[in-house]
Amino acid sequence: MVLAALAASQPVVALGLIGGVAVVVLALLTPAVVLVAMFPATFAYWRVGPASVDMSVTDALTIVAILAALPFVPWRSPTLRRILVATAGYCAILAVTVVVHPAQRSVVEVVHQASIVAGAVLIGSAVSRLGYARLALRALLVTAAVISWAAAIDTVAHKLQPAYPFGIQKNAAGELIVMGLVVLLTVPHRLRWSRLMVGFMAVTLLGGLVASESRGAALALVAVFALHLLRQRKAGSSTRITRLAPLLLVVSVLLIGISVITYQARDLNPQTEQFNSVNSRLDTYSYAIDHKWEPNLVFGAGLKWFFAPDSTYGVPHDLVIDELSEAGIVGLLGMIVVLWVLLAAMRRSTSDLGEAGYLVLVARILEATVGVFWVAGPGTLPFLIVGLVVGDEEEADIRRPVRARALAG
Repeated sequence: MVLAALAASQPVVALGLIGGVAVVVLALLTPAVVLVAMFPATFAYWRVGPASVDMSVTDALTIVAILAALPFVPWRSPTLRRILVATAGYCAILAVTVVVHPAQRSVVEVVHQASIVAGAVLIGSAVSRLGYARLALRALLVTAAVISWAAAIDTVAHKLQPAYPFGIQKNAAGELIVMGLVVLLTVPHRLRWSRLMVGFMAVTLLGGLVASESRGAALALVAVFALHLLRQRKAGSSTRITRLAPLLLVVSVLLIGISVITYQARDLNPQTEQFNSVNSRLDTYSYAIDHKWEPNLVFGAGLKWFFAPDSTYGVPHDLVIDELSEAGIVGLLGMIVVLWVLLAAMRRSTSDLGEAGYLVLVARILEATVGVFWVAGPGTLPFLIVGLVVGDEEEADIRRPVRARALAG
């Protein structure tokens, strides 16, 4: 009766409720489907509301996937426990900033950041423990390829302007494509694709990255690629990516060249100079430091202060400045501890996925120096991959009964 009344007066809300119930039922009956779907769903950038929490499709599915993952999480994993303890400590620090600057948006943001880190790690660990890591990574890369093709078509149709495939913001698309490239080039054996297929996917994703014209993502790819080569040489190993170093170096230089050309053509145009991304970001940085952080050195000006009704500035596109302005020095220190724990866990991991997890985290941090860190989608994917590493460290003999239980629902 309630749905019938809503269908007559508010059909969009009714459809949303029906869809939500269907997803929850699916999560209970076949949790593996929902868990694997989280990886391609990181591209689901679109907002579904409500306006008070600004929830995206990725956020909504994360909540459902966390519930589906709980029975299959390797709770005894020391690595998982360290990550959860570090995240809980960071959220406790954020809770103090909420007490100092109380607001509904701040409370929601604490939960949001916890779901991005801890929630995604739980989901990824459950996927890996169930034995679906390969399927999840394949789903991610196929989705990235589709987005890349759409980006290429979009940029050609709009006279080589930055692509917004399916309405996805260009930087978000570029960042996710770069993470897909990192996975593809560091652990291709995990996918069990032929060399021809891996090469085709690599070219496709590189084309999508070029079409997005995301400078931060392109530069992060170059830095991560160089870091990987150094780590491989130090370890004395020779992988396919090492042998392809000259070709990838040429492609990396090409990406930087395209970034510089588009920057000069668009952002340094004298007619639009006062509105370009560089000047607007510098103004936001100055405001965030001078008017938000300096008067609130310890605890910042409150989470999501830029969403306040009277705010005339947006979110600072810099990880450090954003964290200082929102949560102050204690918040920044807490975030550094969380990232350090995650990076350390990936470096000493016994799983062959550890290198991919480490490099994806590094790429995300580098991208966030010119972008927004705490955002679902590009912010969720690195921690999903970290979760895969955590789950993959479990004993192989415990996967079979767990997987059978998931299939049986």
